[in-house]
Amino acid sequence: MFKSYNQWRLIDLGDGKVSGTLTTPLRSEGKALVTTQLTPLLNIYSSFVLNYGYDYTKKIYSKKITVDKNSSSNSYLDSYKATCLNAETKYKISRKYEYNSDWIQDDTTAELFLERLILWFSYQRLIVNWTGDIKNHIQYEIGDRVLINYPLMIPTSKNNSQQFQIIGKQTDSVKKKVQLTLLY
Repeated sequence: MFKSYNQWRLIDLGDGKVSGTLTTPLRSEGKALVTTQLTPLLNIYSSFVLNYGYDYTKKIYSKKITVDKNSSSNSYLDSYKATCLNAETKYKISRKYEYNSDWIQDDTTAELFLERLILWFSYQRLIVNWTGDIKNHIQYEIGDRVLINYPLMIPTSKNNSQQFQIIGKQTDSVKKKVQLTLLY
């Protein structure tokens, strides 16, 4: 769920639909109003633990799944050992991410959830701050997915081919501009 204007909006993160393509940012003194940065290295982990199956009477977690570069406690997640090794090798980080879930009780949900945690926290993501005119950008909302076709600022491997999700939006009706924050 995302807060969009004055209401909540539910977005299916797996639907794969693209809302549009950003191509022409606003300019200020001849410079395009586009900036890029990477998410912090503090958000990168190379070892993962999920505690689940919470027993409210005993106040303990009865189940645990672990994945790191050397082992996996679940054969479904064996392929993510390489992802953990890659995170440790690429970023020179050996850090454990441990999550306690009181609501997950079954193994399948736990496996899928840990899989998402590994995919989310094992590499840096590109953040793009894009300022566009209100006429062509007002229709985009937080949670929408867009392509960016702007090779001057977007790496070739992501330009006009990878989906970015809008995670922030500010509208300035006086200056007739929209500022979007996008995440790859």
